[in-house]
Amino acid sequence: MELKERLAEVRMEHRLTQEELADKIGVTRQSISKWERGVISPSAINLIALGKFYGISLDVLVDGEPPAVEQEEAPLRKKQLPLKIMGAAAAAALVLLVSASSVVTIVSAVAKEKEPEEPEDNIIWTDDMVTEDIDLSQVEDWTDGVTIIDP
Repeated sequence: MELKERLAEVRMEHRLTQEELADKIGVTRQSISKWERGVISPSAINLIALGKFYGISLDVLVDGEPPAVEQEEAPLRKKQLPLKIMGAAAAAALVLLVSASSVVTIVSAVAKEKEPEEPEDNIIWTDDMVTEDIDLSQVEDWTDGVTIIDP
């Protein structure tokens, strides 16, 4: 069945004249007549308005029956729901596992850190000291502004 015939059929099922339908969806009676004669096709906006007014989907309005795909999708969605739940649970478990391993790594690293060793008998040996060589060849005396050169 062509669109023009389907439009006329649906209008007559609802016992409406072209004038009444035109008033309901906000178009002219001539537009309804042209659609039903196949002179022009209704715009997408007008098809949506017709579908909403009649309370039917565009598939039913245009083709006369809902597509078979819609009827088959519902069982498929029900089958996919447990898979989605299992996938979300697996992702959550992975995040938990990574978090736990990070905590274990941090705790073990902190446990391995040693406190600095205390010197025995509070004696600091010179071998343990860090020294720095300082060039004393020129030292400036800030008290009187005289530069002392050590030979």
